[in-house]
Amino acid sequence: MKKFLVLIVACAAIYQYKPEWIPFLDPGVGFASDGNAQTIMFTFNECATPCDKAINDLQERGVDFQLINVNDSEENMAIWRDLKAPNSFPLIVAGSERSYSDATGEIASVLAVNFGDKYLTSEEMELFERHFNSDGSDKVIMYGASWCPYCKKMREYFAENNIDYEEIDVEKASNKEQLIRALSISGYPVTYIGYHRVEGMNPKKISKLVGS
Repeated sequence: MKKFLVLIVACAAIYQYKPEWIPFLDPGVGFASDGNAQTIMFTFNECATPCDKAINDLQERGVDFQLINVNDSEENMAIWRDLKAPNSFPLIVAGSERSYSDATGEIASVLAVNFGDKYLTSEEMELFERHFNSDGSDKVIMYGASWCPYCKKMREYFAENNIDYEEIDVEKASNKEQLIRALSISGYPVTYIGYHRVEGMNPKKISKLVGS
């Protein structure tokens, strides 16, 4: 009985972080039948410019993706509903990651988590290099500003939880415009753990990603 419980706990942990490793469980639409991550973009008839922008972004990167219009059929609508996603489009699913935006920085993050730098631009690869240690392990990078109250709270959170991090004051950075454009920073803080992107204050998600 004890061994069985250990197996259940182990499977639950693996499914949370690497669902494609458990073939007898359905890992979801973000994974192909062979267990490898795949990219799917959900749209709807009235999405217009945001969805067109996201489609163009994926195409320019050379991403092999499936486009699903939820208005085309009941089956498509059912697939989208099963995701229990917010009523927000475009929705891009890659592996276990999701993006609910046409922002280039968010799309790059979702793709990179699953495919590494395969679909990143040279500019993005250069910026993301800072998100990793020399041994390839993830670093915690917070993009913020000295005057940002939420950034102050995140500093306190990092200190209280003994999380090593690096802060980049975007407002004082010599490449401020590049950071804002390439990483799609529209507010502070934006925290990266390797390729993983966390918007605003979300200690729960950060703790999960850093394993604290």
